[in-house]
Amino acid sequence: MRFPLVPYLFFLVASLQCLALTIPDTRFQITPHYWGPQLRSTGVLISALDAMANLALNNFSAGLPETIFDFEEQPGVAIAILPLDWQRGGEMQRRFAVWGLYLAVFDMMKRSRYTCNTYHLFWEGTEVGTLGFVRGVIRPGLLSLGNGSTVPVINATDLPVVADPVFALNVELKGKMMPINDVFIAVLGALSDLAACPDKNARVVSGYSYRQAPVMAYLSFGTFGYRPLDPPPFLTFTHVIEALAHLPLVMFERRVFSEADMMLKLDGKDVGRGLLRQLRPLGGGGEGVASS
Repeated sequence: MRFPLVPYLFFLVASLQCLALTIPDTRFQITPHYWGPQLRSTGVLISALDAMANLALNNFSAGLPETIFDFEEQPGVAIAILPLDWQRGGEMQRRFAVWGLYLAVFDMMKRSRYTCNTYHLFWEGTEVGTLGFVRGVIRPGLLSLGNGSTVPVINATDLPVVADPVFALNVELKGKMMPINDVFIAVLGALSDLAACPDKNARVVSGYSYRQAPVMAYLSFGTFGYRPLDPPPFLTFTHVIEALAHLPLVMFERRVFSEADMMLKLDGKDVGRGLLRQLRPLGGGGEGVASS
């Protein structure tokens, strides 16, 4: 899905502060196993972005069956998420997939190793499933994992459409240039943070900010011109997720990775502003805050 992109200049005047949320829970761990051929790094990152956005838009603690994310614009890279007993219809909590995906991408970045792999996911020392990046070959009903096994394809996914109202994102790329990895890991971290937010399609957003260390990047969103008695549409966390999911794609299309300003629109109405900035090292971990 593509939104109209129109350059828009603005300045965020409010400082958004919030309580810290550590991601993931320290009781959650992953163990990597790299086993296969090389994958395109951009294909890995864009596929991970698509998968994370889909996961973030749904219930954080609900059960997740075996799932294949196959982003149609990045053929050859698929993400397979398998609960421990997936062959018998088993499920794992969606939060484990969210945390596993974030940590897996961060692990690949640190190692500069983009190959087919399998990450074993553990909760309090007990394995709950696996998450793997594979060189997928789609054929009717099956995805080849490259190691002789096959998994049913659940969906060839794209971002779910917010049916009403119509969402649009205007982006201006400006300021400091940023490494592509910094952009993607910051956005993935914010998406994993927002995944835990309840009632994402109902809660009106007054402010949200996210800071990710050791990557020095800062993301911030705020409602534009909102008054409690105004009629809808209003900016919700679903729309913030939509904006985050599309920001790196805009940069990729324009071949520019930099700081950015964003204007979020619903039915043509300006409802929210966002920004991405690079920071000087301050220490600490990922912090996300939401207010509504």
